[in-house]
Amino acid sequence: MSSLSTLTSLFKFSPFIENSCRQDQTLLQRLIQSKTISSTVDEEHYRQQLKRLLAPVKSDQQLSKALRLFRRDEMVRIALRDLAGWSDYQTTVSELSALADVVVSETLNLLYQWQCDEEGTPKGEQSGRPQQMIVVAMGKLGARELNFSSDIDLIFTYPEDGETRGRRPWISNQEFFTHLAQRLIRTINNKTADGFVFRVDMRLRPFGESGSMVSSFDAMEDYYQIHGRSWERYAWIKGRVIAGDSGAGEQLLNLLRPFIYRRYIDYSAFESLREMKMMIAQQVRKKGMEDDLKLGPGGIREIEFIGQAFQLVHGGREPELQVRPILKVLPLLSKRGEISREEEQELTEAYIFLRNAEHRLQEYEDRQTQRLPSSKEQRVLLAESMGFDSWKEFFVQLEEHRGRVQRRFEELFAVPDERAPEKEQHPLNQAWSDLDDGISVEQLVEQFSRHFDEPENIIASLQQLNSSSTVQSMSREGKERLDRLMPLLIEAASRQDDSDHSLKRAIHLVESIGRRSVYFTLLAENHHTLEHLLFLLQKSEWISEQLSQTPMLLDVVLDPRNLFLPEERQSLTEELLLLGSRVDKQDLEQQMELLRHFQRRHMVKVAAVDVMDRLPIMEVSDALTWIAESVVEYCFQLSWDEMTRRWGQPRMRKESMAAPGFLVIGYGKMGGIELGYGSDLDLVFLHTGQPEDPFSRKQQPVTRREFYIRLAQRMIHLISTRTMSGRLYEIDSRLRPNGASGLLVLDSEGFLDYQKKDAWTWEHQALVRARVIFGGAKARAEFEKIRRTILSQQRDERELQSEVSDMREKMRDSLGQCGKDEINLKQMKGGMVDIEFMVQYMVLRWSLQHPSLMQWTDNIRLLEQLAEEGLITDDEAKTLEENYRSYRRRAYHLSLQNRKAIVSAEEFVVERKQVTKIWDRLL
Repeated sequence: MSSLSTLTSLFKFSPFIENSCRQDQTLLQRLIQSKTISSTVDEEHYRQQLKRLLAPVKSDQQLSKALRLFRRDEMVRIALRDLAGWSDYQTTVSELSALADVVVSETLNLLYQWQCDEEGTPKGEQSGRPQQMIVVAMGKLGARELNFSSDIDLIFTYPEDGETRGRRPWISNQEFFTHLAQRLIRTINNKTADGFVFRVDMRLRPFGESGSMVSSFDAMEDYYQIHGRSWERYAWIKGRVIAGDSGAGEQLLNLLRPFIYRRYIDYSAFESLREMKMMIAQQVRKKGMEDDLKLGPGGIREIEFIGQAFQLVHGGREPELQVRPILKVLPLLSKRGEISREEEQELTEAYIFLRNAEHRLQEYEDRQTQRLPSSKEQRVLLAESMGFDSWKEFFVQLEEHRGRVQRRFEELFAVPDERAPEKEQHPLNQAWSDLDDGISVEQLVEQFSRHFDEPENIIASLQQLNSSSTVQSMSREGKERLDRLMPLLIEAASRQDDSDHSLKRAIHLVESIGRRSVYFTLLAENHHTLEHLLFLLQKSEWISEQLSQTPMLLDVVLDPRNLFLPEERQSLTEELLLLGSRVDKQDLEQQMELLRHFQRRHMVKVAAVDVMDRLPIMEVSDALTWIAESVVEYCFQLSWDEMTRRWGQPRMRKESMAAPGFLVIGYGKMGGIELGYGSDLDLVFLHTGQPEDPFSRKQQPVTRREFYIRLAQRMIHLISTRTMSGRLYEIDSRLRPNGASGLLVLDSEGFLDYQKKDAWTWEHQALVRARVIFGGAKARAEFEKIRRTILSQQRDERELQSEVSDMREKMRDSLGQCGKDEINLKQMKGGMVDIEFMVQYMVLRWSLQHPSLMQWTDNIRLLEQLAEEGLITDDEAKTLEENYRSYRRRAYHLSLQNRKAIVSAEEFVVERKQVTKIWDRLL
């Protein structure tokens, strides 16, 4: 394969190879004999080879010559393998990048030792430890995508300021590392009789060409916090430590990661990259560079921009996107649905084609160029080196690739107004700017009255926003984003069914998120997203409040891929465990904040799906219940960790966090899997075993009762304490034996004894809906046995009817108040609670004869089971089920508008009569 004649036949494609082989007549033969011409090599191979060559080097001049000859030999080898087709794109760029990594790192190591011998060793002012310079590669080298004759973009830094020690006079670390950086650049950058090693570009360093050659970590952090620009975030996506103290280098990257990747979804990335592309396009047109494979239309840079735009937008929240090579980014975008599988394939194929053509161009004369050749001879050679029979065939293929890239790029980065140039200007398009232009209120009212019911109130809200401290204190960039959004927002709101409410809530939201103006960019960029947000605000004041309080929730509701319900509780639990693992378990404050963000994020997601009226009410309540259950389970784990650290591990070896002798029982809506948006959690806590038995292995252990009471108290604290982010849930534990005066945690035997001897009928009714939320398997089995024992007791039918009816009347009298001509969906005659009481009555009456009634805790499945057992007719069951769902659906939507479950007495007339008729028959 690698005969001398085969290799020399490739000389026509590269005068650089031919000239190099003429300068060293033995080069080709050495490559063949070493067998590296026919195989790939890795970084370690380069490192060992270069170390061997540099071992006898004693001066800068010797170093310079050795590096250049080493580089020449390896570049000839890489070019020959590429041109011969023995190396694919990925192998070529990997070897080029590994070669550069090794040259920079081994050169730095040698120069650093020489510099320390001459000027002393730099020491950290705070740590006192020796300091070493760190070299960060940016651009293609940072991503291990180096092209054949590329500059290498480098940034030099060091951990701490301080001074040198060991040689007089002492100099600052800054001065030492500046000397070292200059020496390194001279050694590999300067052109000598033997050529150069790599051209070094330092313009990406802080403050560019006017900035210091080398900066400390503190100086780097200060610069990017205060002066960092959007294009620098783009550049740092590919930043990688290639030489020096790698451990310290990783600390630097961690330090800068919040600058590169925002914690929130950063929609301003598209705007910034669009501006960068426009500047590049202007330069391309100005310099006649349309035939540039990198910067021209549909070129390499556009593919990189597509990938890096999504990285900047989502990378802070989704670490998997924090990768450097573009060919690793594109599959991730396809997997996430940002681009289609077809687009991924097209962009990948185009990128490899363009990069291979770029290599052929640069291999010709070892010159950094991406311009297509103008001479006929070079065009033919380029086409042939790419495997085409003619220039025309090559160019047709090139144009197809560039056309696909350009179309995708323009779709993604087009300015919204450019996407629909035929659209007429809306009458209110100038309304926002008119506020600053002295237009009279009368004129504004006339404009707004055609689209809003209360134009004076709308104008007052807009004026209040415009003069608010939030808007007045905005940066120039933020104000420009707001000014671009507001006309679109006003126009979109005017098209909503309830335009006044939509715009008022939107104005309040805009003021709340003013410091995160990146969201203005997203909404202005995407009219469908803006319409969707206004729809949600119109449908739900509750959603509006949540978004205003926590603007980061916009990331959830504005991304359509997020708008689905969890498939099961397990997925939520696993997500919460993963999130919690990233926070110190003992930092309860941070854990509590994490829990609140988790709960709010998922509840808003459920609400956003719910208001679209596309889901059965049962799926909505299932999801809300699962959220609460995952929170309860996680709070148990946090509490268990804390209690066992303080009081010791359980004495019983089979008792553990995974199998505790402890139960959290859900009653009411929690037990019935019917939680709503503002529901309390009705919880009862039980434990197994004897209450006074010692719990832990300590010499003076707490009792089981004491341990579990403290654990339950800790759980209640975690769930119900109000933090900066609010509280998770109100906990109501009054359904425990003896109510508020009873023990917070009762043992199983005591619970059974109470239920048998002292519990009221209404407490047995509550037990119908009681369900284990969390607990060990053995403890669960004990509770289920107790529940079945109590529910299946023999009861006097008339006495049961009387007690259930009496309790229902008491509840209606105390809880059913509402205004004239209004009804309370829950407490009205024929309402939700009537249905619940009928179900509970029937379960208590017939469980002894029909044990299947005890397997469920939710009303719908209990009604189905009652019909299956023949205890009510199928029609009765269907009527009660449908009406119960209708009541709940209406109540949920009222809750999303922050309203009580009270409606006009003209509603649900037929439904109430149907329920009352069945009530009268049964009770």
